[in-house]
This record gives sequence, structure tokens and C-alpha cells, in this order.
Amino acid sequence: MKLLIKSFILFTVLFLVNNSLIAQAVFLDSNSTSCNFETMTIVPESEVTFYFRWVNNLDTSIGSILNIFEISSPDNLDLSNMESEILDISFPEYFELNFSIIKDSISDSFYRIGLSGNSNNIGLPKDYNDIAFSITIGPFSKLDAGKSIIIENGFWLWKLINSSNSFQPDWNGPFQFVISECVDSIDTDGDYDGIMDGCDPCLNDTLNDFDNDDICGMEDNCPYLYNPLQLDSNDDGIGDLCDNPRLVYIDSVFGLGSHRRTIETGKEVAFVFKVVNESEYFYYGITNGFKVYSPDGAQWGKIIGETVQPLSFWYSLFDLVYSIGFNYNDGITPDTISYGGASLFGSGLPPNFNQQSYIIKIGPIHPNQTGKTICIDSTFYTPTGLWHWTNSSGGYIPQWGGPYCYTIENITRTWHVSLDGNGDFTTIQSALNAANHFDTVLVAPGTYTGPLNTELDFNNKKLYLISEEGPESTIIDCQDTYQGFVFTALAESLVVVEGFTITNGYNSGGGGGIKIINSSPIFKNCIISDCHSGVYHGGGIQIQGELSAPLFQNCTIKNNTANTSGAGAFIGGQATPIFESCLFVNNESYEGSAATVIQASPTFRNCTMVNNQSTYTTIYVLATSYPVFENNIIAYNTGYPIVLSAGPNNWPNYPLFQCNNFYGNSRGDWGYELAPYFGVDGNISENPYFCDTTNNLFTLGSISSCLPENNSCNQLIGAFGQGCEIYLNRIFPNPVHLLKAFNINNELINLISSDLPEGYSSAEINTGSILINGTLSPDSVNLFSTHPAVAGEGLLLKISANHFILSYGFLYDVTEQEYTISGEMNDGTPFEIMSDFTFVGHRSGDVNLDGTVDISDLVYAVGIFFDGATPPARDEAIDIDRNGIIDIGDIVKLVDYMF
Repeated sequence: MKLLIKSFILFTVLFLVNNSLIAQAVFLDSNSTSCNFETMTIVPESEVTFYFRWVNNLDTSIGSILNIFEISSPDNLDLSNMESEILDISFPEYFELNFSIIKDSISDSFYRIGLSGNSNNIGLPKDYNDIAFSITIGPFSKLDAGKSIIIENGFWLWKLINSSNSFQPDWNGPFQFVISECVDSIDTDGDYDGIMDGCDPCLNDTLNDFDNDDICGMEDNCPYLYNPLQLDSNDDGIGDLCDNPRLVYIDSVFGLGSHRRTIETGKEVAFVFKVVNESEYFYYGITNGFKVYSPDGAQWGKIIGETVQPLSFWYSLFDLVYSIGFNYNDGITPDTISYGGASLFGSGLPPNFNQQSYIIKIGPIHPNQTGKTICIDSTFYTPTGLWHWTNSSGGYIPQWGGPYCYTIENITRTWHVSLDGNGDFTTIQSALNAANHFDTVLVAPGTYTGPLNTELDFNNKKLYLISEEGPESTIIDCQDTYQGFVFTALAESLVVVEGFTITNGYNSGGGGGIKIINSSPIFKNCIISDCHSGVYHGGGIQIQGELSAPLFQNCTIKNNTANTSGAGAFIGGQATPIFESCLFVNNESYEGSAATVIQASPTFRNCTMVNNQSTYTTIYVLATSYPVFENNIIAYNTGYPIVLSAGPNNWPNYPLFQCNNFYGNSRGDWGYELAPYFGVDGNISENPYFCDTTNNLFTLGSISSCLPENNSCNQLIGAFGQGCEIYLNRIFPNPVHLLKAFNINNELINLISSDLPEGYSSAEINTGSILINGTLSPDSVNLFSTHPAVAGEGLLLKISANHFILSYGFLYDVTEQEYTISGEMNDGTPFEIMSDFTFVGHRSGDVNLDGTVDISDLVYAVGIFFDGATPPARDEAIDIDRNGIIDIGDIVKLVDYMF
């Protein structure tokens, strides 16, 4: 295991010259060769020399020393070629010195290096600071990459002794160095195996260490089978594992990682299998099966099995069966496989056959599988899973070098695009071309134009294209010349485009902004605006093909045009897209201003379609289409909300309408073929009460029936939630205080309402018929078309506060009260509006009615009972205990409260 204990160590200044501190040390010097102290790695193919420095900052010399070091390898590296050297030629005058290297009696990977000296001479001088001795190890092979060496102080404490004392010197260890894979200075590839010579453990050897037994292929007596012992019983130069002439093995692998036993994310991997028959027999029956599996649950995307030779070639040898199946019962019959692979049976594999025969391809693999393992092994004939070859003399089991297991390594990266040149690229397409599967292309704010920023092509890759700061600041401007995105044949791909504005796109064939054919990209938080098509359909978006299942989520499709149909989106060819939480606004075409659907089955969920202009309809659906409409608002568009071209009685399967609100469309809402859906499954026609249609703010007011708490579906209808408070009835002031009834300067209560009968305007109200609470005539009646306090047109009534309040009688404390406004329209239609308000009534003990309870109320109450003071205007004000009787008990109650 690679363990990086320290990433950076400062060696030059370790100790302050201060006798109060420990002032003597032995430490590993940064000038040590062939090792890197920043990365804690050792360069392979070179000897490594570790230099040890002594420091004596004491005021006196050091008479005796005892330093012992331990050098070991937890990965069992062979350290037997270790050498040591005393570098300071002055040592004989300092000490009688002994130096030794002692090998551990059990392990070849553990040594103790001892250095000791007696002070029969002058000892180590004060202020000594020099490299005193060294230890040299290696060189190590690149095949040892990942293994480590540990340097630590010895198994007993060191000692430095002077005339007055002994000290334990400081030590800056332990150190753990990991052997690197590369000699960075070498960047050629002599054997053309794709591995630079500086990192190639097997120079001039295209086989490399194929079987992972730490022996390069050209030196390995059985290069395709794991055999670290290299057994060769008959001394023929061929390892015992390879002496069997009936072989099946992985001949080559395309797409592996640089570590040879890793599969890199985002890449497809192809395993090529070779079949060898070096025997004298003609094998007329052969069954080879392979399985791809993962011991820890890895998923590898698609799997494809192929034969290398054309099938016609194999049919000349066998009755061929090749399949990629998902049969978990290994090898029930010879012509089935367990989990991906190939099988052959039939007439014969000739002698001396030696050819690549099968290919299994997997991937690309998603980064979320990093660290897991994928294996390929033989399969057939339970319980062993072994293959079977037969000839006239019997059956054989061919040699197999597997299982072969590979660890998934995440190599995904983020590519940066910036117009100012501070990224990896200045154009988006250049980044898409460079990226591998599952990479991210991150685009800085700016307006991107021209051929390499439009008609963007993902090259059949699974990629994430994301803006740094969202669609408002990251714009793909097609300049009325290009399309924004073009997708073809990407049905299986995961492509995510997030946070862009695609504008001014044009294509005479449709899909001015985005064109999708048999593909399934995902668009999130994008704006498709001001795009148009020529002769054909789909100004903003065109989607075609039965393999097309794109997702548009939280997108705005606005201001797009089409000459004929589908200004916002055209959907055909059995496509099944999903539009979720999208806004279609101000799109314009003859029919289907928001969308046209022909022989397709889209889903519109939680979308808001508003202010789209069409002579005919907002959404045009032709027969043999099976759309789903869930939780949508279609409001204030010109034309019908939806036209079903054949009518519901002629549809094989009715479209699904559930929890939709169609309202205020110029040609009606739930008429004609839509009528059967109105009033059932939560479908309504009610004012959505948008917050600000003038500024295209289509969040919902608090009273909207499209909010979950206000509809029978208990779900949000439309793309946006509540964004403002909207009222139909208001009263000012609110709350209303009882004290207002006794003010000298009488105030007015304002009652405002837009809660008019359906289909009537405020101008049709008979103002002379208005009453408040059934009996009170207002002081004034004003009609309005708009008012900042309520939604829509209505009426404003004013009435004196004392009249309004006293109509409720004497009330205590804070309560909710109801008021009514009743009257008639000019045609005699009666109406009644009911609403409520908060009433702050009398507070018990507030005898003088000043709104507070204090000592003045007690003085006033005593004066009423004992001095004949004038009682309050209402007897209830002094009925403090609320028993209906005014007596001394009320005084007692107030005294109890006060004191």
C-alpha cells in the first residue's frame, strides 16, 4: 500500500541556537539523490543515495555517539545490495568509529545500519553541521512501482554523550518513499507500445508484463499466464503452464489505463482473445465461453461480442453460435454463455491453428464505478466453469490464463473554455473534441459565436457541458446563420447541457436552436430564444426518431418562430421527449405555437405556456400520438390551448390529462375535443394569478389555485411556485381597533374587493345597491380597473370607523371577524362578497379606554364607585370580571391584577 507520510519537509533550518532547546540532531538531507522529497518518490532504474547530516549546536563537543537506523520495505523489496559510506574524512580524529549493516534474520527487506564511536579523541566539535555518512540502495525496477521503502531510527534510542551529560538527538523521520513508475527525463517510446520509455517497465518489449507476474514478456517463459516461479520442468524454454498446446488467452487489450491492470473511466475497452491449437489433432468440437463479472458490483455499461474473422470463415469450421446473453446459470448448455461471451461448436478447429478469434467490448464506464473491479473468466460446465474441446480420441480442457481482473480508475477531468484565453480552449467545440467520456466542459461567461461555437457536436461521447454562471451570462449566438446544437444517433449517450442561452439559431429544415435525431441529451436551465426555421417545423427545437428521449428541465423556450408549425418545439417520428418545469412564452407560428406533435408521445409536466401566438392552437397534436399532460398551465395564448386533430373518440389511446389549468386562451379553454377532460382528474380553468405578466414573471400569487394547498391534486401546477402575495379582498386598517369607535376625529374604514362574479366587470356594478354587513350603506363607492392592493378590477368602499365597529357590539380581546359586501349587478344579478379581518376588542381592566391597563384605570374605577365619577361610554368597560354585574368585585379583580 502506498502511504505518503509527508509531502514536504523543510530541512535547511531545523533548530534554533538556544541551549534551552534540544540542539543536536541527525536528519535526512534533502540533497539525497534519485528521490523526490516533495512527492516522496524514488526514481526507478537509478541507485538511491540517502545522505545523513549531523548537527551539534551545543556549547560543548560530543564525546560519544550511537546512531542506529532501520531501513525496511513493507512490500518485500530486496534491499540486499545496500551499501554505506562515511563521508567526513575528519571522523578518525573525532572518534574511534565503527560502522555496520546487519540483515534481519528472517526478512530480506529489513536491515539495521549502526554507527558508533568512542571519544578517545576530541569528539564531535560544537557547531558541527555537515553530511556525515550515506546509505545507497538500488536500483529498483519500474516493475516495482508502487512499492515503498521506510527509513526510521533504530530499535533503541540514540545517544550523544559529552563530558557533562548525554542527549537523545532529534530525528526528522520516519520517511516512506514510494517507487515511481517513470523516469521523467525519458520521453521516447522505443517499442511503440504507447508507454514512454521513462515509464515503461519492459523496454523494447511490446508484450510488457502482460500476465502481471513482475516478469517482462520477452523474459517470461509463459508470457500470457501468471507464473512468477517460471517453472520449466523439461528445460525447453517454455514454462510448464504454457507447454499444453491447447490455449485460449487474451492476446491484446485496447483501451486499458497506463497501469495495464486498470480500466479508465470514460473509455471503451476491447478484449481480443486468441485461440491456439498446436497439437496434431483436429478439434471438431470446441466450446469456449467467457463471462464478464465484478466481485464488487461494478457496472460497465454496454457489452458487445464479436468474432474477429468474418462469420463465413467460422462457418467453414463450425456451426457457430455467438451471443451476448444475461444468463446467470453458468454453462447449462454448450451453446449458451453466462454473462457475455462467445461459444463455438461444430465440425473442427484444425491443427496449428493460431489466430485472434473473439472480441468482447465493454464500456464506457461511469466515474461512479471508480475503485471497483471487472473480471473476465472462462465459463461453461458447472461447477468448474471450464471449457471443453473434443477430437476423435477424447475431450480436453484447454489452458486458460484467467481470470483477468482490472481495477476501474477515474481519469475524468474538467476542460475550461474561456474567450480571454485563460482556459484550455477559446471555443466550445475544441473542448468537446478533446474530452473523453464523462469529462466536463466548463464554459466561462461570454457570447460565443462562429462555426466552433455553434452546431455543436458531442462526437458520440457522454459529456457534461456546463456554464460557470448560468444562461443569462453564457450565450451561444448563432447569428441567424447556424444551429446551436445538432445531435444524431446518440440514443444511448448521457449528454448534459446546463446553463446556456441558445439564441438567433436558424435552419431551413427545422430545429433552429437545437436539432435532435435519435438522441437523448439532457438540457437543464437553458434558454432557447429568438430561433427560427424556414420551410419546415420547429423554430426553437426539433426532435425526431423513435430512439429520441431527451429531457428538457427548467428551460425557457421563448420568442421563437416557425413558418408553419411548432415555433417552440416540433416533435415527431415516435420520439418520447420530456419537458419538465419549462416555460414556453411568446413563441409564434400558424399552428402549434408552443409545440406540434406528430406521431410522437411527449410528456409535458409542470410547464407554463403563456402569451404564445397562433392562428389555430398553442399545442397541435395529430393522431397516432399519445402525449401526456400533467400539471401544466396553458393561459392567455391566442388560439386554442390544445387541438387533438382526430378528436378523442377516434384515438386508439386517449391522451392523458391530469391536474392541468387552461385559462384565458383566446379561442376557449376546455372546448370541443377537450371537453371530456374538464372537471375530472384535477383539470381546472381558473385564473392562475401570475405575479407580473408585464415583465414575464410567471410565479404564482398566494391565492392561485395552481398552488398545492389551493387545488384538489395537492400538487403544484405550472413551472413556478408562489412568488408574491395576491388578494381579492382587503380591509384597511387591519387590524381594526375597538378604540376607533370612540375617536373624536372619526376615521374611515376602506374595504377593497375584486372578487366579482365570474364574467362581470366592475363597470357593471349597481353602486346604489351596495350594503356592508347587510345594513350599512357605505359613505362612498368607487369602481376601479386596477388597484395595487388586489388583483384585477373591483370596487373601493369607505365607511366611518365608529359605524362599522359598533355594528359588531362590544367585543373583548383579539378575534377574527367576518364582513360582507352585497349588492347587484346592473342586470339584477345579486352578489355577496365575504371576507374577514382582525378585530382588537376591549382589554379587560382598561376602564378609561386608553388601550392600556395601568394605575390610572384603578383610580378611575375607584372614582366611579366611591366619588361619583362619570362611567365609561360602555358599561362593559368596567365589568372587569365579565359576570354581567358592575360591583365591588370588579374593583377587587383589578386590584388583584395590578398588585
